[in-house]
Amino acid sequence: MELKVAPRAEPTPSALDVLLKFAARDRMRAKLLREWTGIDVLLMPVCGIPAFRHGETRFPVGDKQLGLFQVMMPATIWNLLGFPALTLPWGLSPEGLPVGK
Repeated sequence: MELKVAPRAEPTPSALDVLLKFAARDRMRAKLLREWTGIDVLLMPVCGIPAFRHGETRFPVGDKQLGLFQVMMPATIWNLLGFPALTLPWGLSPEGLPVGK
């Protein structure tokens, strides 16, 4: 089986580009850690909707269709900054799907 890779719209980043992005991320993380001295735990929602099937990327929310990035916004910054996380099942949606905190 041959693996086909779609051409990139942007050039492949150099090792220096990647290193500079990681350095910028580390500066943001360090600043946040300095500002949050004394905060041991942060409780917040994981996702803006209940659990969904693997591979789904669009979700009806009210009268709108939201994308995966939009519904995962609560967790995006923490993923970007490389913080550890734990998801706990907190309850069930009316459809019986898990809702995490």
